[in-house]
Amino acid sequence: SMSRLLRSANSSFDAMQTVVSDEEAIEVSASSSAAPGTYVVRVNQLAQAHQLKSDGLTRDSDLVGTGTLTIQVGNRAESEIVVDSGTTLDGLADLINSQSDDVLASVVDDGSDTTPVRLLLTSRHSGEANDITITGDLDLGGGDTFGFDTDSVQEGRDAQIQIGSGVGAIVISSESNQFDNMLPGLSIDALSADPTKEITINVSQDTSSIVEAVQTFVDGYNGVIGFINENSQFDPDTETGGIFLGDRTAVSVVSTLQSAVGSVLADESAKFKTLSSIGISFTDSGTLTLNRSTLEDILEGRTQDAGIRDVQKLFAIVGESDTAGVEYILGTNDTQASPPGAPYQVEISRAASAA
Repeated sequence: SMSRLLRSANSSFDAMQTVVSDEEAIEVSASSSAAPGTYVVRVNQLAQAHQLKSDGLTRDSDLVGTGTLTIQVGNRAESEIVVDSGTTLDGLADLINSQSDDVLASVVDDGSDTTPVRLLLTSRHSGEANDITITGDLDLGGGDTFGFDTDSVQEGRDAQIQIGSGVGAIVISSESNQFDNMLPGLSIDALSADPTKEITINVSQDTSSIVEAVQTFVDGYNGVIGFINENSQFDPDTETGGIFLGDRTAVSVVSTLQSAVGSVLADESAKFKTLSSIGISFTDSGTLTLNRSTLEDILEGRTQDAGIRDVQKLFAIVGESDTAGVEYILGTNDTQASPPGAPYQVEISRAASAA
């Protein structure tokens, strides 16, 4: 239960949350590297896949002839489809689907009077760079051939998201409707497009996850204490004692836990030095209770000169750097706190370079 609080990186103290003004237009998720702030975007267009159609036939059981079709999507590897005699339109669709990972072949009926049935090829990769190219025709005999139109049924298209609305607005394109790290730490899925509609994304610290992690710690602690207490009792009716009755190890465990939880943080620079200062206190039975409103006030900035990092210092090893050249990542049980007023000094004498 402590792991979500103890980690110095990617812990509950790093969790971010997003609020989107139009959840039907975009979905947004945030990683711990996301910067708090408000962003205004527009979804100019969604991505779509390129489509081509074949010549029409009367029925899906009609033969398509013999020969070889070469199919390529964008600059991906070509697929050669060898079509033997006796292959129907349905059979050709099965051949393409089994031998090409880049296109999907479907039999469609366009409702025309003479030759309504044809194949529709759809690229499995959306975006402008993933158009389908087909070379080769199939020989139907008698000088007739079966092939595919060069005119697109649907053009391949990139998705576009615009940041801002001024003259200097930034337009970002993506082959799919997913935009990863378009904004630091944010992943955006475009769901619908409307170039005239502004969508607001608010990114903030997810304080609720911190409260729940602290509550999980309190519940975990109480579970251990309660289990030991329950099994340290003597039942006068059955004249039997619990498995921990008189067990010095169990008493030692309780004493060690209570000492750890009730200890005072040695860091002189810490705003909070005891768990009670953030709303965690002992009950008469030796368990813990959490005053959630006290903790929420601190996390939400309603307590003067205190915030999330001050709470984190009570649980995890926290390091801070005064320069972008050095970043604190994590510590271990062997990590020693720097003396008050005397932070560790690091000098970068040379950066690594590739041969």
